[in-house]
Amino acid sequence: ADLVRLKLKNDLSGVVEQRVVLTTTYAADTSTQFGTTPQMGGKVRVGPDGFLYVAMGDFRSGAAAQSPTLLAGKVLRITANGQPAPGNRNSTGADRRIYVSGVRGPTGISFQPNTEDLVLAQQGASSVSQLSVVKAGANGGWNPSCPGGKQGYCESAGLLPVNWRPVIGWSAAE
Repeated sequence: ADLVRLKLKNDLSGVVEQRVVLTTTYAADTSTQFGTTPQMGGKVRVGPDGFLYVAMGDFRSGAAAQSPTLLAGKVLRITANGQPAPGNRNSTGADRRIYVSGVRGPTGISFQPNTEDLVLAQQGASSVSQLSVVKAGANGGWNPSCPGGKQGYCESAGLLPVNWRPVIGWSAAE
């Protein structure tokens, strides 16, 4: 999938320039352990800081959300030309476009009006989805291959880092 930037004619009658800003290629895991639909995400917003925020689902890949180099299972923060935005907090060796990791299925992104913090809506692994406030370098904990046979979120909500704060959760029925 590509994220493309278009420059339109002044009268909006056509495209003057087309530029690929981000290219991702992922094959969804064939496992049906967490459903049959890949968690694609794909939400894009311009943040209050002028950078692009791109929410990427994990594509049902157990390794993707916690990988420092794969873009699936992340929220990226990039310039309009696709370069890493300054201020992303990454571990050594990580892709510098990554803003937050450990994301499963982002369904929406927005910004808190008073603080400009990123607000991320996610589809949960089973029946619980959530709305969270997240900061640069946060990790939501999603990892279908948790150690010790545990599956899903490796950390309980109470153990998530301070820079990832669930605000509200809801069930599929709600």
